Amino acid sequence: MDKRPLDFYASREREVQDKGFSLDDIVDAEIHGDKIYFLTANGKVFETTLTPVTRDLYWEVKLRNRRRAFGL
Repeated sequence: MDKRPLDFYASREREVQDKGFSLDDIVDAEIHGDKIYFLTANGKVFETTLTPVTRDLYWEVKLRNRRRAFGL
């Protein structure tokens, strides 16, 4: 797996634009300890520390997936 740290406070939008990566491409997210792992559609795993911003992104992904699962 391709893991690399991201500082979502400073570089989230720049990283997304530089890589041609859309936040809609995040398939799933998992929290392990003080790290959050975001799985993308192309199979890459982004690792970042647990912060209020990344926690919001985590819940946004989880709620979106839940809505899709129940057809809402």
